[in-house]
Amino acid sequence: MRRLHDRYGDRVAFVDIVVRQAHPGERHGAYTTFEAKLADARAYQREEAIAWTVAVDDLPCTVQRAYGGLAASLYLLDMRGRVFYYAPWGQSPPLTVAIDQLLTEGDQATVERTVDRVPHLGAAIVVGQRGPIRGGIQSLVDLELGFPGAMILMSLGWLLRPLLKPLVQRTTPVPLHTKAAVALVVLGVAAVVRAGRRCPTR
Repeated sequence: MRRLHDRYGDRVAFVDIVVRQAHPGERHGAYTTFEAKLADARAYQREEAIAWTVAVDDLPCTVQRAYGGLAASLYLLDMRGRVFYYAPWGQSPPLTVAIDQLLTEGDQATVERTVDRVPHLGAAIVVGQRGPIRGGIQSLVDLELGFPGAMILMSLGWLLRPLLKPLVQRTTPVPLHTKAAVALVVLGVAAVVRAGRRCPTR
């Protein structure tokens, strides 16, 4: 989102809305008062150096429920306030395409793919450890109980982040020739493995 803000911040209004504590724990618990929620939003903006507006939903999460109930949803609104693009799993390269289309075509823009339902979880696996760690040990335990294997995936992602970060934190789609090259490499490796299994062992 920082990269997108750097690129579009002078033409697009960015707003984060704090809806609920996604990973409550002993360090940052679930919100019981609006004041606690407001204080946590201020801490989030300060600790993460957020340069755009951070708004706070009310305690019953009225805005969150009105917009689908998920915690990491992303909405791009057009100049009339209509939802032009929606991704229930957060930021993704198709968002850049949608922003460019909206900025180029304005009110004449038509939505080709309003909803991006692809779970873009790569960034969460590679660089998303801060959220659960911020909550505390209980947050980490709850995450593992809710999604068995999540901590192993996130640990591997953290170790491999120098290789994976450029791929999972892209703001632009992967070019077609790169996709084709990756597909050929994967198919080649699969063919070699398959051929190796057919060879008799001595």
